[in-house]
Amino acid sequence: MHGGTRHLHDQQHMLASARPRPSDVRPPLPGAAASKLVECAAEHDGLLTVVALGPLTNIALALKLDPFLPSRLKHLVIMGSGGENGGVEFNFGADPESAKVVFDKFSAASATGQPSSLKLVGLDVTDRSLFPWLLWDSVVQRDTPKARFLQAITEQCVPDTKSYSPQGWPLADPLAVAVALQPGIVSSSKQVHVEVEVQGSDHVAGMAILDGKGGKGGKAKSVQLITGVDTNAFYAMCMRGLE
Repeated sequence: MHGGTRHLHDQQHMLASARPRPSDVRPPLPGAAASKLVECAAEHDGLLTVVALGPLTNIALALKLDPFLPSRLKHLVIMGSGGENGGVEFNFGADPESAKVVFDKFSAASATGQPSSLKLVGLDVTDRSLFPWLLWDSVVQRDTPKARFLQAITEQCVPDTKSYSPQGWPLADPLAVAVALQPGIVSSSKQVHVEVEVQGSDHVAGMAILDGKGGKGGKAKSVQLITGVDTNAFYAMCMRGLE
């Protein structure tokens, strides 16, 4: 019992020492996320890059508030869908209606001649860009605040992840951020039209249906589907971020 209590104490101490200092933490801004996104896009017209790592609810709401949002953003990078492998990924499956709104609105804007700013990073390219466990272990064993924080927040899920992905960690969200920060790491991509199933009649609700021919009725291929990245460059970005 004493040993278990000590282990819990050690974990709590690790988390406490890994937390950001108060001076590093910025309080959340007042107001709704969707309206703040609209305000920021208008203030920084054509300069703002948005990275969506969860369900697209707030992006869809922002598009309802400002139909011209697609033309105001420099880039919208979305982590979602199974990519070319199909299937339903969590972000789209959690709110398929919002995902459909986002892709339909960007497709409509692209059809009017606006340049496409939408990039999609699916689970397929994530699975082809696994972060090697040997490299991961070398990172979390560093005696730095970032390494200790990373180790503390991931230690519960690492064993399970290693069991189903023995080659390496599929870092989906970091890969989408990397694509946004350094577009040059993209080694291959294609322009596609994306339809998101919401009813689950012909497919499963939340499935992204990719069409490189332009969709039914010749709809605009408004989405840059990322199909490959320079994995060495991605690894280097991760390592620099954890120094």
